[in-house]
Amino acid sequence: MTILSTMIDSHSRRHHYSMTTYKINDIVLTQSCKVPAMDPVHVKLIKKVVVHKKKGNNFDWPEYIGWHAELTKKKEVKILRKRWNIPYSFPDNIETFIYEEEIIKKL
Repeated sequence: MTILSTMIDSHSRRHHYSMTTYKINDIVLTQSCKVPAMDPVHVKLIKKVVVHKKKGNNFDWPEYIGWHAELTKKKEVKILRKRWNIPYSFPDNIETFIYEEEIIKKL
């Protein structure tokens, strides 16, 4: 099993349909599951993405639910840019993608 397939497999095992229903324009607090040291950030949900399981050549791609989102706090954008070298720029370049399982709570 490759590192990528291990990461994808662990992602799919953690994912179950959320009991909370999120809607477009909801503001949520989210925590990256890929970088646990990163502080949680506030985002506004823009567009929901549902991807179903797919059979691949080397491994099967798991299903997932995610959201195109926008960062909402200027201070958090500055921290992401300075501490993590992510090229965000408030308010023009604040688009991101989050998995629904990364949502901590709806605000």
